Amino acid sequence: MAFNDDVEAIASDPNFEIITTFAYSVGLPHNEASLPGSNCYLLQHSVDRLQSAATDLSWTATVENLLSIGCVQSLSKEISAHMLLTHGEASKDPSRRFIVRLAFKKDGMHSIMSGPRPSSTDPLYPVTLPNIINPLILSTMPVYLDTEPTTPSLLTKHKTTHRGPYSAAWKRVGLDETTSPAECDVLLQNEDGHIMGAAFRTVYFWKDGRFVTPSSVTGCKMGVSRRWAV
Repeated sequence: MAFNDDVEAIASDPNFEIITTFAYSVGLPHNEASLPGSNCYLLQHSVDRLQSAATDLSWTATVENLLSIGCVQSLSKEISAHMLLTHGEASKDPSRRFIVRLAFKKDGMHSIMSGPRPSSTDPLYPVTLPNIINPLILSTMPVYLDTEPTTPSLLTKHKTTHRGPYSAAWKRVGLDETTSPAECDVLLQNEDGHIMGAAFRTVYFWKDGRFVTPSSVTGCKMGVSRRWAV
């Protein structure tokens, strides 16, 4: 996926950012994939994700920041301070989960936003995905297939503030801004008819007794949960 003129024009907007989101909780279980003492879920994976996006976009200042010694540890401390300032004592409750949004601009400056996350029984650091034994016990939601193909680009590979392809797919299947992403989702497909992913979620398909997810060559988003799963 090349850095073409369309991507360059969008990425040149001063408000354009590359993004990663992750869970935060002082009750996170220990896992060797996580930074010791950090309350951020798979923070190193998120930083790697941002670095990949910055590299593809030729954002030298951002790449240097993300590759600097102690970057992950520094971000972890800054996020914890932000959580305490923003959410107070609730941020120290091990039973609470929050969602953190970490974003970078071309000049290397970053911002942190956060909010409470609904209680979830989804396992953290799963080593397997559950087998589908009885579909009746699984929660379901409507999923629509986009009626037109989406052209893969760096803007579908990476998570950014540019939502154009996903908003277009959302509208094409008859949804609008009044429809919450919590209610449904839309599957995007490329010109070859291969599923690239969904507008708001990482997708997995049950095939031949196991889960599979779209290949990177489809133009799918290279998310943290996908990296962990594969």
